[in-house]
Amino acid sequence: MPNFELTGDVVAAANSNQTEISSNAVTYTKMQDVSAAARVIGRGTDGPGDPQELELGVGIEVSGTTIAIPDLYRFHGALVASITPISTISSVNKLIPWNVVEYDTAGFFDVNDPTKLTIPEVFDGKHVRLWACVRWDQFSYSGYRYLEIRKNDSQNFPGSGVDGRAAAVDTNTCQILSTAPIQVASNDYFEVRANQNSGGTLDIFASELTFVPSFGIEVLN
Repeated sequence: MPNFELTGDVVAAANSNQTEISSNAVTYTKMQDVSAAARVIGRGTDGPGDPQELELGVGIEVSGTTIAIPDLYRFHGALVASITPISTISSVNKLIPWNVVEYDTAGFFDVNDPTKLTIPEVFDGKHVRLWACVRWDQFSYSGYRYLEIRKNDSQNFPGSGVDGRAAAVDTNTCQILSTAPIQVASNDYFEVRANQNSGGTLDIFASELTFVPSFGIEVLN
């Protein structure tokens, strides 16, 4: 009995016992079922071989048919600054207020509470790093300049950032400081406090054209 030619999804030449699947004939519905949701077909084993199911690692999710990085795992932080000089009185602590938001990805800054960067609930238990920078006016070269990053109205926390130094001579005194990575809880807040003992009133310099004091926070994990 002659072998007839086969056409369609499975093809064979006439009088041939060899069959093959047509190109592009296997649809997704004809493939083996995937064992669970949120799997990608590929190969994780070294070398060529059969396809395998690959699981998504931490920080990647599937939403519908889209593979994405959840918002929580993207960069988050805030950077605020002041474009107006900040007046300080000798030997009196001054919490620096901020009036410009360069960026704020998750609501760390509140204009109604302008000295603080506050941890949103979504970052409870995460680690952050903070940074601050100021430049003192040249009005006086006497005394010391002191700058600290405070957590919940306290300087005393592991990894705190503090800088104290004698006033520079013939130039502005600049201070830059940062904290170590710090674990935080929701509603923790951070501020920058300055102090000087020049004997008089002294400004923290601020100018949109040359220099702006700044305060920033970055979520690390």
